[in-house]
Amino acid sequence: MITYIVDDASYADVAYHLVETPVILKTNINSAIQTIIDGFPLYEFFGLYSKIWLMSKYSSTSAILEIIEKSKNVWKRDYWLGRLIGGMSPIFANSPEAGKFRILIINSGNNDAIGVYAFHESLETDKTVFDEVYKYINARNTSLRLGIKHSKFLLLISALRNKHADPKKIARLKKNHFDAASDCYYRSILKRTTSDPFWVKTTMPTYPMP
Repeated sequence: MITYIVDDASYADVAYHLVETPVILKTNINSAIQTIIDGFPLYEFFGLYSKIWLMSKYSSTSAILEIIEKSKNVWKRDYWLGRLIGGMSPIFANSPEAGKFRILIINSGNNDAIGVYAFHESLETDKTVFDEVYKYINARNTSLRLGIKHSKFLLLISALRNKHADPKKIARLKKNHFDAASDCYYRSILKRTTSDPFWVKTTMPTYPMP
């Protein structure tokens, strides 16, 4: 456990700021982040919430799934943790663990996890759902260097995967959130989850830290 954390809520504060911090190069980052992830307690609400949130940007899908499986008894009856776990759906897209993650969510009995998972599934496949949230996802947050928060980035992944969406709207999403790919972790996630040549072949921005 991280002994210098003042209270449980501070775990979430640390995770939030580390996830929202743009990372241009992975040099010396992985081991430091992993130390923090390992320090968050697994079987406590704030510790688990913070661990999963931080891992959703910095960890492999196999590592995330392992933690979700280990902590199932903690989150399967909790509203907020259930929504968090269900919201990891975009991260598992195109991964070897996607099928196992889906079964785990469905069999958990947590309606909140299932509901958020189902929403992302609809956002990926249903043009009507895509159109309903398009304006929200497309809007940039001008107060952030990347122009997007992590929570919206997860929605962006699901939206970009929708094959039935208007191609012009997909193009606008890519253009509006192009700066997100200057974060090397986001760039890797976009390449893997969307399988879109745009993210694979296009030279991504590598802006210096502000």
